[in-house]
Amino acid sequence: MIEKLNYKKNIGITLPDGTVNGQGVGEISKMRYGIMPMSWNGCEIIAVYNFLMISSEKVIPIQEIAREVYPYGSICWGFFGTDPNRLIKFFRDHSVTVQHTRKFDVFKSTFKGQKYGIVAFWNGVPKASSLHTVCIENRDGKIIVYNRSNRRDYPVAYDNLEEFCDKTHFIVGYFK
Repeated sequence: MIEKLNYKKNIGITLPDGTVNGQGVGEISKMRYGIMPMSWNGCEIIAVYNFLMISSEKVIPIQEIAREVYPYGSICWGFFGTDPNRLIKFFRDHSVTVQHTRKFDVFKSTFKGQKYGIVAFWNGVPKASSLHTVCIENRDGKIIVYNRSNRRDYPVAYDNLEEFCDKTHFIVGYFK
């Protein structure tokens, strides 16, 4: 029910063209997911949106992604965002071919040969801190991370995966 109310509010908010970065700034911060604004809990929804946008798989409005994922993916009415392990259902429902793994070493070795991905990781102590989920891209020997932080409104380039996510903090990764 709340996803329908949020959809009515969110559909009136227009995002600028391109990927979403800095979920705490700009128009995305005004959208709602569950009982909270997306500035608080929207990283999984943003990661899916960015992934679809840069992979040219399908462009689905972020408002629709949020409305669809909420019933099966939200944690505590969206207060804690979305269970990143549940994103596979969205991809399957939309016939988007992705692979996923909960094993860091498998993700790391496989992603080297892939172009696009999504990574969820613990921000601090595993299972006792908040988590963050980002869309990533292999480009020119760098890993480009979209929506890396709440206030940074541009993608960030890293030399390798471990610069922002190590084996201890890794939760799940998707790639294609």
